[in-house]
Amino acid sequence: MEGVPADLEEGSAALVLAGEHATLEPGAAELVILQATVGPKTDRHAPLGVREVVVDVDAASTSDATGARSFRLLFGPHNGSTRATLFVGYLPPGRAPWHYHLYDEIVWVPEGPGRVLRRDSEKALAAGNAFRLRPREVHIVENSSSDRDMTVLGVFTPAGSPSAAYLAEG
Repeated sequence: MEGVPADLEEGSAALVLAGEHATLEPGAAELVILQATVGPKTDRHAPLGVREVVVDVDAASTSDATGARSFRLLFGPHNGSTRATLFVGYLPPGRAPWHYHLYDEIVWVPEGPGRVLRRDSEKALAAGNAFRLRPREVHIVENSSSDRDMTVLGVFTPAGSPSAAYLAEG
């Protein structure tokens, strides 16, 4: 990135900020690339920590989310991403209660099966699927498996905490 090498290993993520340039060179292992671009009109959060370029998922601390779910925060204001937050979520079998968030969220499903339920629809989720949740959209993301966690990778704006959820009435 900008002429300075940074190794991406399995289970890691990189942050390239607006105006920066990065080049990816393939290594020996298969590489899956997900790119999320956040526009300049997105609200900015004040930086709260030192900028990191590459983070390892396993090294990120685990926090609780809605229900028995947990997440690992990869990028956010704590380490240099002031416009968006990137996290990995772990959903045990079952579902959380109906809830919503104040942010706009895009979720990619590397491991399923699951379902995303909205007040007026539901959609099956399999590995490789993605979906968007608009601010204040009441929903449930369900893990349909009976014996293993479902993993999701989410990015949302404005930046903040993935645990900021509000229970829906009824």
